[in-house]
Order: sequence, then C-alpha cells, then structure tokens
Amino acid sequence: MTTEENIYAEVKNTFKSYDEAGLIDPISLRTWLRSEIKRFGNNLMHDTDDIIEVNNGKATLPKDFWALKQVWKYELSHYCAEDDSPKVLRAAGKEDLIHSECDCSKDGQYLKEDLYYKEKEIKIFYSSPQILRIAKGFNRNAVDKDCINLPNRVQKRNKNNVRLLNNILQTEFSNGYVYIIYKALPMDEDGNILIPETQHDRLRIYLEYHLKKKLVEEWVLNNDDPNLSNKLQYLIREESDAFELAMSELKADVMNPRVWKSIRNRQRRRHRRFENLMPKLTFRGNAY
Repeated sequence: MTTEENIYAEVKNTFKSYDEAGLIDPISLRTWLRSEIKRFGNNLMHDTDDIIEVNNGKATLPKDFWALKQVWKYELSHYCAEDDSPKVLRAAGKEDLIHSECDCSKDGQYLKEDLYYKEKEIKIFYSSPQILRIAKGFNRNAVDKDCINLPNRVQKRNKNNVRLLNNILQTEFSNGYVYIIYKALPMDEDGNILIPETQHDRLRIYLEYHLKKKLVEEWVLNNDDPNLSNKLQYLIREESDAFELAMSELKADVMNPRVWKSIRNRQRRRHRRFENLMPKLTFRGNAY
C-alpha cells in the first residue's frame, strides 16, 4: 500500500540537490497533496462516523474528514464498565462521569460507544439526540449533497446552527458532544493518507507529477532557479495527461478489491465504534 510519505520520498529523490539545499518544504508537499487528492471525490472517499467533544463552542473534526453527511448533538448519559474505577473513565476521555455510578440496567434510545481499556469493556451511553442545522453560507465542498442537515431541510431552532470552518465545527452551544457521519479520506493508523492502488497505478503517478510541478513552479516564480522554465512546461504537460489517465482509471472502477478491503479494515481498527440503538449501527473501538 502506497502512503503519502512514499510519494514525498519519490519527489524529494527526483530533486535531491534542491532538497539538500532546503528548498523543499514538507508542509507545502502535504498541503498540496491533500488538496489535490480531494479532486477525485467520491471515487476515493468512504463513509465512517465518530463522536467529538465540543468545548467553548468548537469541536475539532477528525483528520480524515472530507464531507459531512449527518451531524447530531448528544448529551452524555451514563456508563457501564467491567472496571468502573476513575482511571478507566479518564482513559476513555469521560471524566465527567467519574462521580456518577456505573449503571448497566438502563434501557431506551441511546447512542452507545463501545471502548476497551486493557481488555476491559467500557460502554458509554449518550441520550437526547438533536438534529443540527448547517448555517447558510457553508462551504459546499465540505458538505455532502445528500446531507440531512442542510438549512433547507432543518428548521432553525434555539442554538441548533453549526458552521464548518476548515477543520473546526463551530456550534451555538458551549459544551457537549456531536455525533457525525461523514465521507472520509483513506488513512492509516498514523494519520497518513493511503493512495489506493489502481490497475496501472495512474493515481500515484499523477500525484507525483503534480507535486513536482508545484515545486518547480514555486522555484521559478521565486527566482530560485529561472533555468527551470522548460522543465516546468514539460511537467505541466505530463501532469495534465496523467490526471486524465488517473481519473479515467478511477471512474472505470478498476480499484483493486483487496486494497479497498484493507482500507476498510484499517478504518475499523482506527476509529472508535458506536451503536445507535434506533436505528442500529455497529461500532467498536479502543481507549488509549
């Protein structure tokens, strides 16, 4: 499986002398690649979910977030654990429940979060779901076209507006929990983007050409090496051809099924999992 780090290494190797001179900024490479891979949209993304905590009206979106499909506000309700010591709840990030009692008998409509700490199971329950409304003027690239929270689908109520600003979800309420279903970038356990293997590996080839073009373009514009103008024109042509081939290959659905299975398995291991008792979803994970 190719990761973004493999692509950066190949690009740096191509421009080894420039890299040694400190002319390759790793942050720029990362920004360019992540922005560009989003151009391939639903051909690469997959659905997943998570629950994130709101502090002072802000919640940080997961690193693999691409486009929102659903967002709900939940309240922390209770927990059920094999070991109900405070250290277990701290490990689960649920310190607010430390002074409450473990209760495994409650029944009703809850969002259940299954966590594990040192092989001990912890069940965290959330209640009082409230659908949220995306405020008008949202970035359409960050919201799925079928999102149920669009402003024309949800009535405006007290403190139910949310805004998406880069990787931050802004809410009108100060503290709480938000459950999101979203389209995600394929990532490994370390947060590196996975580049799915296509039949002829066209996606990887295109991304390498794109980063090389961006670097040369920057050097020419900054007069770091004006003699690179001819190479820039060459890379522009190669990048354009590579993009068409990569997009055609992805649209032709020639993604290796083994690769997609590997990506799904990585996501299941990496994310916490939830069970919404009505409707029912299965979701499991680990506490660290």
